[in-house]
Amino acid sequence: MKTAVNYFKDLFTSSRQSDDDTVYEGVPFRISSSMNEHLLRDFTVEEINDALREMGLTKAPGYDGFHVVFFQKFWHIIGQDVAKYCLKVLNREISLNESLFGFTKKISKTIANRLKMVLDQLISDNILVAYEVLHVLQRRSKGKKSSFALKLDMSKAYDRMEWGFLEGMMTHMGFATEWISLVMHCISSVSYTVNFNGFSSERFFPQWGLRQSDPLSPYLFLICTEGFSSLLDSAVQMGNLRGVKYESASGQKLNLDKSQIFFSFNASDNSCNQLVQMLGVRRSLCMERYLGLPRMVRRRKKDAFQYICDRMRMKVQSWGARLLFQGGKNIFIKVVLQAIPIYSMSCFLLPKMFCMNLESIMSHFLWQKSSTRRGIHWCNWASLNLSKNCGGMGFRDLGKFNIALLAKQGWRLVTNLDSLLGPIYKAKYYHHTLFWNATLGNNLSYAWKSIYAARKLLEDGIGWRVGSRSQISILQARWFPRWAGGNLSYFCKQWD
Repeated sequence: MKTAVNYFKDLFTSSRQSDDDTVYEGVPFRISSSMNEHLLRDFTVEEINDALREMGLTKAPGYDGFHVVFFQKFWHIIGQDVAKYCLKVLNREISLNESLFGFTKKISKTIANRLKMVLDQLISDNILVAYEVLHVLQRRSKGKKSSFALKLDMSKAYDRMEWGFLEGMMTHMGFATEWISLVMHCISSVSYTVNFNGFSSERFFPQWGLRQSDPLSPYLFLICTEGFSSLLDSAVQMGNLRGVKYESASGQKLNLDKSQIFFSFNASDNSCNQLVQMLGVRRSLCMERYLGLPRMVRRRKKDAFQYICDRMRMKVQSWGARLLFQGGKNIFIKVVLQAIPIYSMSCFLLPKMFCMNLESIMSHFLWQKSSTRRGIHWCNWASLNLSKNCGGMGFRDLGKFNIALLAKQGWRLVTNLDSLLGPIYKAKYYHHTLFWNATLGNNLSYAWKSIYAARKLLEDGIGWRVGSRSQISILQARWFPRWAGGNLSYFCKQWD
């Protein structure tokens, strides 16, 4: 017990010696006054209720021993008192009592829900940017100028986060002092105990770190990594990328065993070996999946997405032996099976035959009598995709849903020009024109090809009007949407 306690005490003991304000020099001022007004407005009971509904039912309880399911089941009895206490903490009337851990998680979730409205970050942007970088490296097989991509893995990323660095980052990004005080009080009012063989150690208090599984922690970690990005941007602009002081300021530490480096095909073996020895990371010839999605999608697209099929079969096998009635199977398909490919479909266009294979797995599960007995398929899957008002079961058509998710990505490229992905795609695929007039081109990635395939859905469903006039092309704009082509260049060709 003592050994375990000493280990965690050392882990949560800060190693920061002094503040270095130079790490904040390139941090952009992102939070406007209107955003701060949104963050600082009084919290409401509805926000507490929404946070409670979104929390996992069987997450680990705190010192009170109550799971989230207890609060949900008996909210009609205790809800008024719980909400009253949470609102007093959130509206900065009283201090947070760390012993009321069940309340603490609700408070963190409520803060996270409000913060995510300001931090408009999508994980798909990081995936698609990484995919474009690797696509460029893969296609660069000639020339003297070679490139490499470095994947850095942080060791104990949440446990080694300096509170002082987080506070400094929020200050330089423009967060209001009252909001910073609320967040810092939420993450610093924490203590730990070690449970071993039914016995609990004495409580000890950390000096740094973010709580694992806390709904607020991912957003705070994003704020801190913004500092790393700013340091890299500043070093690149100065033309002197010789190292940045991120580890000493934030407390983060690289995990060299899990970090990788990927070279372009025209890189010489001698240069590759020198860089590998210099950086201390391992060389990767074929990068693994990044954030749960394939790094590269080549000609055999079915192989790249086979993990989706495997996960769905594993779910079916684990539930196939259980005696689910027909209504239970319908719910299981909608909630579990059809949710598995959504993450991948938001970035890549799945092949039609692959979608049909996934639907075949769900269809067999729906009609089977048991795990070993096949049943009669009384209705085809296309009919089951219809809404219940039309005689179907309301299952999703995976192919159409895939196009809809990719169309959402395309719409973000049009409306959110300052996103992480937008400037990269514009510079690479439609530098001198608009998204609506972009062509596939020759040297394209599968991610861009996927989003391009969904552009027609956007064109058929939207209209446009003159706004700021900053993006209007006289010849290319669709002045006549009901006519073929719809732009003046089409009519000029006809008249010529």
